[in-house]
Amino acid sequence: MKKITLLLATAVMLQACGGGNGTNESESVAEAEEQMFDEIPDHAEDEMGMSYDEYLATYKDKNYTLKDGEKDGVYGLISLEDGGYPSATLTAASVTTDDTVSLYVMLEGGFSGYTSQELQNAVNNTHQVYLVYANKVERYPGPTIKHGDKDIGEGKSVTGVLEVHAEDMGGDLPGHFYVVKDDGTRVEFTDFWEEDFLKMNGKKVKQYYHEHHSNELKHMSTVE
Repeated sequence: MKKITLLLATAVMLQACGGGNGTNESESVAEAEEQMFDEIPDHAEDEMGMSYDEYLATYKDKNYTLKDGEKDGVYGLISLEDGGYPSATLTAASVTTDDTVSLYVMLEGGFSGYTSQELQNAVNNTHQVYLVYANKVERYPGPTIKHGDKDIGEGKSVTGVLEVHAEDMGGDLPGHFYVVKDDGTRVEFTDFWEEDFLKMNGKKVKQYYHEHHSNELKHMSTVE
């Protein structure tokens, strides 16, 4: 908005100068006015009742529908740090508050709106963007106790049928397995595990675990 005000002032001064070189002055005024209108954001028709800061504070991407538990806002991007491909950590600062958030990013198919390359370009050019993120809960397993064995675990636990598949081992990254509760709920666990673990598939177990909470990027788009 300061830039628009400066352009307006420049145009007024040029018009007020008058004098000898009318053609050049008229061209300068026309160029200043054209630049001024180019700088006016699309929402300018609302500015009599809303400041630009208020506009950013209430901005929504009309092409994205927020889901339960998701948070959103306009942020300036600070950095994107490798977390072991295809994961990364994005740091962003709110443009309307003093809040800074650290977001878990799955670069391959983990969020909508931008590609991973567009995300990197936006960070490199310090773009302001609209972000949507949600709480991500990862459960890291402790002891897995087969039904009837001595219980040696402590802390949080869930009881059900173990569901484990070879294709979910992971490799360089941690793999996944599940415990299916009596009501059909599948509780996911993340960790490296050995092939011997497959022998317990379909067995009733008590799985101990601890939780790790983080914010995960769900959507990113350009502020218009």
